[in-house]
Amino acid sequence: MNKYIKVEGHENLLRNSSTNAIINSDDKAYSVYKKKRELQKKNQQMEIARIDRINTLEKKIDSLENTLNKILDVLENGKS
Repeated sequence: MNKYIKVEGHENLLRNSSTNAIINSDDKAYSVYKKKRELQKKNQQMEIARIDRINTLEKKIDSLENTLNKILDVLENGKS
């Protein structure tokens, strides 16, 4: 059976007497931590999506540039 002992000098910390694990009993702080972590995860996903979008646009620009260069070459040299 697990018995929890208050950690001296720390209002929200408990020690599990059988495992010596420290447990934070501050539910509000845990909720704030989870929300912050979720926001960081969403921000990271958005950043990855932005990078992917930029890479796609760069590839399209390169393709357009190549096509325009071919058109200019045909116009300048009359070659197809």
